[in-house]
Amino acid sequence: MNVFKFGGASVKDAQGVRNVATVLQQTQHSNLVIVISAMGKMTNALEGVVNYYFNDPIKVKQALEDIKAYHWSISQEIFTDINAPVFKQIQELITTVSSFLQTNKSTNQAYVYDQVVGYGELLSTTIVSAYLTQMAIKNTWVDIRRCIVTDPNFRDASVDWQTTKQHISKNIAPTG
Repeated sequence: MNVFKFGGASVKDAQGVRNVATVLQQTQHSNLVIVISAMGKMTNALEGVVNYYFNDPIKVKQALEDIKAYHWSISQEIFTDINAPVFKQIQELITTVSSFLQTNKSTNQAYVYDQVVGYGELLSTTIVSAYLTQMAIKNTWVDIRRCIVTDPNFRDASVDWQTTKQHISKNIAPTG
């Protein structure tokens, strides 16, 4: 199994997403695992959402709208079908974050941070996977939250490697 990692700067815009597809089309590897970071400075933007949540809640809604608009803009450039499912998926991810923040009762900032910031990767991997599918590059999007298991030490968690390895073996099976 080979792993390709694309950092946030490499997928910060539509051209970056296209470049990921080009790299994958040119590679001779099979059984690839593709790891995609949050797009551009999205981790910082989501950290801002958490900061607003605790310090200036009135700004949360606009910050989430800006995050949605950023991902929507990239998607509009790369998807030929304006009704592509990816647009609904982006909206669902943003709605999930918003709903969490509206219903959360915890005052533990580290907990809230861990629940929110990972959505940068969920958004980027959703978009990249859908684009690869559009480009006829076979891929399977995997929700890594079903694979990696950590302790509850928010913002400084340790990975439970034994359980994580079992989940990865179950959820990321090599293909012939």
